[in-house]
Amino acid sequence: MTMGVTAGLASGLTLLTVFLTMGLSPVNMALVMMLLVGAGGVALVSNALRLPRWDRAREGHMEYIAGRVRALVEAPPQSEAAET
Repeated sequence: MTMGVTAGLASGLTLLTVFLTMGLSPVNMALVMMLLVGAGGVALVSNALRLPRWDRAREGHMEYIAGRVRALVEAPPQSEAAET
């Protein structure tokens, strides 16, 4: 989410610079900036709503991996005689 906010801010500032150098009217600049802010807000809210579900899925994966590692570490070593 931080990368998205940073990219949105950078692109917004770039567009503002371009608009100012082109001499667009303040009304047009304001409309474009409001559209950019709105799109950024929608992206931020969308990611914030999806994050808890993603977090629960990753937590389940990490618990599974930790359980597998624990089982491997706690398993008694196999002797070479048992393998033949």
